[in-house]
Amino acid sequence: LLAVSIGAMVSLSRSAILGLMAAGIILLPSWPVRRRWQTLGVGVVFLGAMRLMIPGLIGTLFSLFNNLSGDPSIQHRTEDYARAEIQIAIHPWLGRGFGTYLPDKYGPLDNQYLGTLVENGIIGLSMLILLLLAGVYAAMRTRMASKDLAVRDLSQTLIACLSVIIVADATYDAFGFIMATGLCFLLLGICGALWRTIRADPDQVMPMMPDRRKPKVRTETVHTGARSGSARPGAARSGAKSRPAKSGTGAKSAVAGKPGQTARARPAGGRSAAASSSSAKASSSGNASGSAKSSGTTRSSSSAKSSGTTKNRTDPPRRRGTS
Repeated sequence: LLAVSIGAMVSLSRSAILGLMAAGIILLPSWPVRRRWQTLGVGVVFLGAMRLMIPGLIGTLFSLFNNLSGDPSIQHRTEDYARAEIQIAIHPWLGRGFGTYLPDKYGPLDNQYLGTLVENGIIGLSMLILLLLAGVYAAMRTRMASKDLAVRDLSQTLIACLSVIIVADATYDAFGFIMATGLCFLLLGICGALWRTIRADPDQVMPMMPDRRKPKVRTETVHTGARSGSARPGAARSGAKSRPAKSGTGAKSAVAGKPGQTARARPAGGRSAAASSSSAKASSSGNASGSAKSSGTTRSSSSAKSSGTTKNRTDPPRRRGTS
């Protein structure tokens, strides 16, 4: 903004100064009171600094608007009206065609509205004015519909930009400059796209802009695991504390799960296979001893019955199990 202001003052262009004044008239009423006073204070300091750096600049700027009737630039601009009236009388409604009025042959027209009237007639001029007003209308509706302060400020800024174009088009042939023409239609497209987005969702916050309506509150969800009955199975599993396993295999797997440690690869027939084989051997030996005991007891009892003496019954010696 500072660079634009310095360029407008140093260029001594009426179009640039009128554009800055139009933007200020649109923006100042929409700002808070504190920002208005700050802007006015900065403007006064800026004018004072420019007067000290470039003596006579402020007086020259005021003289551009004091003596408009005797200004040679104004007189040269008004001379274009006579040539434009001739062309308008020949083709009043549709004009002579877009781009057919050559400044080198017929003389320049320092007024875009007048040039559009000559080239496109009354219908073309009406369409141009309606197009500019449609952009302003879209930005105004966006400001009224949106609830976000950033979007509202953006809409007001777009209105100010279009007001600069509307005022400046009356002082020079804007469509004769590619950058000015492209900027005009770019702003119109932005106004339409913004209005379409906000109309679909008035509560929407635009990307890359903070939400200024309410402070952000960070919420964290804590899963209590098995304590809460409504927790999900996955959350209960993740929230529950894992107890170390008593067996060697479980302890090794728990140690392998710690960060920074790597689990040792074991063959398929490792400690677990050995433990299962030893338990199988113990159970088989126990079964064998039990069966031996039962068979020996049965034999001795049957022999005692047959002899008729029960006192001499002796149990066979017990075999010591391998378990």
